Amino acid sequence: MDKGLIDKIDGSLRGLAVADGLGYQCEYLGVREIVKKFGSRGVTDFSDESYQRTEKDGRKIYLHSDDTQMNNATARALVRASNEPFSIDNVMKYVVEEYLKWFNDQENNRLPGVTCMTGCSNLEKGYLWRESGVVDSKGNGAAMRTSPIGLFYRTDLDKLIDVSIAASQCTHAHPTGITAGVVSAYLTNLALKGEDPNTYVEKTRDLLGKLEDRGINTSEFSEKIKLVEPFKKYKSQPEIAMNRLGISYLGNTGEEAVAMALYAFLNSPNDYVKTVHLAVNIDGDSDTVGAIAGAISGAYNGIQAIPERWRESIENRNLMVNLAGQIAEKGL
Repeated sequence: MDKGLIDKIDGSLRGLAVADGLGYQCEYLGVREIVKKFGSRGVTDFSDESYQRTEKDGRKIYLHSDDTQMNNATARALVRASNEPFSIDNVMKYVVEEYLKWFNDQENNRLPGVTCMTGCSNLEKGYLWRESGVVDSKGNGAAMRTSPIGLFYRTDLDKLIDVSIAASQCTHAHPTGITAGVVSAYLTNLALKGEDPNTYVEKTRDLLGKLEDRGINTSEFSEKIKLVEPFKKYKSQPEIAMNRLGISYLGNTGEEAVAMALYAFLNSPNDYVKTVHLAVNIDGDSDTVGAIAGAISGAYNGIQAIPERWRESIENRNLMVNLAGQIAEKGL
C-alpha cells in the first residue's frame, strides 16, 4: 500500500481534528475575547484544561468538537459502503446510519449545530435522506464533515460531487449549504493530489459550473469565492481578509467558512501550523473554519506537518489512523 497516500489521508483526518480542537477552545468568542483569554497571539496550543482529558495512564488527550465526530462518521460510512456496489442510495444508507449513531451517542455533547441535529432528528423519524434536510439552512455543518469524500473518491470527480451533494443535503438542503459541502470535499481532493494551490480558486469556479449543470444554484458561493484571490494583497495582515470574508459574526455560513478556510490555507500552503492559527483566531466559527482548513492543509502537507504532540494526543487518534489506511485501500 502507498505509504505516502496513507500519510496524506491521515494528515487530512487528524489535521481536521487538531485544528477543530484548537478552535473548539474559542468557539463563539470574537477576536477581542480570544486575545483577552489566551494572550496577544490568541489560541496557539491546547491550553484550557476544560478541553483536555486525562487518561488512566496519565496521558493528556486533547478534545475535538462535533465537527470531527461527524467527519469521522462520514469516513466510516464510506468505508462500510465500499463493500457493496456503488450507488448513491447504498452510500447514503451507511451515511444515515453513521450520522444517527452520532446523533444518539452520549459523546454528542460538543455544542452540535442546530441544523445537523434537526436533520438527524428528521432521519430518525423516518424521513428519507432526500427530504430530511433543512431547506433554509446554508450553515457550515455540511462543509465541516465532507472532506473524507474528497479523500475516498480521489480519482472519480463525478462520484465525489454526487456523494457530497447527498451527504450535505440530508441536513443542509439550501443550495449554498450543499455547495459548501461539495467544495470542501473538492478542495481536500486537490490538496491530496498535490495540485498547485494557486489554481484552487479557478478550479473551484469550474466545479461550480458542474454543480449548476446539476441544478444547484451556486451564485452566493460564487460571489464569496471570487473575493479570495483579491484578498491575497493582505499577506502581511491576513486577519483583515479573514474578517472581510466572514461577515456573519460568530456563526459563519457555508460559503463564508469555506472561503475563510481556503484563504487561510493559501496564505501559508506549506505550513500547517500557520494555516490553522489563522483559521481559528477569527471573529467567527473557529472550530469549523479551522477544521476545513486543517483538512486541506493536512492533505497537502501530510501527517508529519502536524506537530507530534498534537497529532499523537488528539482524541480518537487510533480511529483516524485506522480510517486512513482503510480509505487508502478501498477508495476509488
